[in-house]
Amino acid sequence: GDQEFADQVTYVLLAAQKMNDRQQVTGFLKHYDRVHNWMKAQMVATPGFVTRNIMGGMFNMWTEDIPLSVTLKTGKMIQKAYRLGDGDLLAGLRHPKMPQTNEVKHAIELMNIGAHGGGQAASMVEHNLKLNRKLQWIFGTKNGAAKGWRLNLNPMDAQFVMYSSIRHANTFAEEMMRLATGIHAMNIGGTLDDAVDMIYKLHFNYGNLSAFESGAMKRVFPFYTW
Repeated sequence: GDQEFADQVTYVLLAAQKMNDRQQVTGFLKHYDRVHNWMKAQMVATPGFVTRNIMGGMFNMWTEDIPLSVTLKTGKMIQKAYRLGDGDLLAGLRHPKMPQTNEVKHAIELMNIGAHGGGQAASMVEHNLKLNRKLQWIFGTKNGAAKGWRLNLNPMDAQFVMYSSIRHANTFAEEMMRLATGIHAMNIGGTLDDAVDMIYKLHFNYGNLSAFESGAMKRVFPFYTW
């Protein structure tokens, strides 16, 4: 062929060589994963994303005749549990000041097997990637009396306060709808398995991925599970 064709063959061979170099690929993925995670944090950091999830979840619950009052009551229960547990929902549900109603007992059973998790917000952005410690502060740890909380003002970090705040709101909404669905299923006589089946039927389990899907497919498609 001509020179242009020869050049293209050379480019392809060099690219293939680099893509098959373990050290080169490992270095690339280390940075790619952080940027990819940062991008996803921004893409879901809108109040509309929370509203959209609530509308979708509530519609699915309506098709199963789950009263709105159950969801609202569950939301109040979760708020109280978070306060009593200093941010730990399960500890709050087990707190002595939390009345041990059937709803609370059902919620504890569901949480013990993780049925409240696996939502979009909870599984979308990774939390175990290396963080940039710039522009981060720890509060509430005076004399080591409290575990404190972290304020991240670095917009280049996926845990930036504006991104994480909306994710937390979305996680609350997902937990509220999932637990409300499971509690309703158990209140009408269903077993724990029935409750889990209904939760995943109406709200899906976004965290139910194989190792290949988590390690490869989610890297190619930001919102692969969708």
